[in-house]
Amino acid sequence: MDDEKENKSPDTSKTQMFNAIMIGGSGSVGQALVRRLVQNAKCNSVHLLNRKNIEAFVKEEKVTQYQVDMSKLESETTEVLDKIQDKVEVAYITMGVGAPSKTDAETLEKVDVLLPTEFARAAHARGVSHIALLSSVGANINAKKGKATGAGGGLYLHLKGQIEQNLSTLGFSSVGLFRPSVLIGSAATPGFVEKAWPMIEWALPKKYEGIQITDLAAAMVHHSEDCLWNEKKLEQSRIDILEGKDLFGWIPKE
Repeated sequence: MDDEKENKSPDTSKTQMFNAIMIGGSGSVGQALVRRLVQNAKCNSVHLLNRKNIEAFVKEEKVTQYQVDMSKLESETTEVLDKIQDKVEVAYITMGVGAPSKTDAETLEKVDVLLPTEFARAAHARGVSHIALLSSVGANINAKKGKATGAGGGLYLHLKGQIEQNLSTLGFSSVGLFRPSVLIGSAATPGFVEKAWPMIEWALPKKYEGIQITDLAAAMVHHSEDCLWNEKKLEQSRIDILEGKDLFGWIPKE
């Protein structure tokens, strides 16, 4: 996207109604995304796959929750999609390790790559056309892997790049790869980082600017709507990497 695109809010007024399925709804970004979808008049329903129900959404009419066995996520996702009467057009992945530096490499790979890939394969096989991923600034499959698992490290960025590649090659009509930097308002972001970041980010490239999780959720939904509206015009898969200006440009100007 160029600077003109950044300042132009895509017209989604004619976007079709859609249904969504999601993993990672229990995290801060995931919950912000679910709330955004619930508020969206174009979204008919939101289907959440969780280990256990999320209390905040138990009474939401648009939201249906499914307790699934994460060790069988691909088959469990397939089973859920087969139960849903209406076609599901959009899949969201906001799953991640809240404190990656405190986990081991095997767990990090499972949560950041293996489980999302299983979910995505099942979604694509059942006709979902668009998928959106919460990734990370600097994601790069070629990043030099080390032993450290912390956010921003070589292993972490490599795994984020790996899941991006996996989703991009499954054959979805469109893919949104969201690469935010510091997540403002997330329980996973230390308070001192939130306070200090505005004093630092002015000296850094745009892609390192912090973003409110509510704005990120809004951008993810807005981009999904645009992809659905333009789906019939596509001659090949649309893969959008949304980082820096290309990410902030999708926040609706409300």
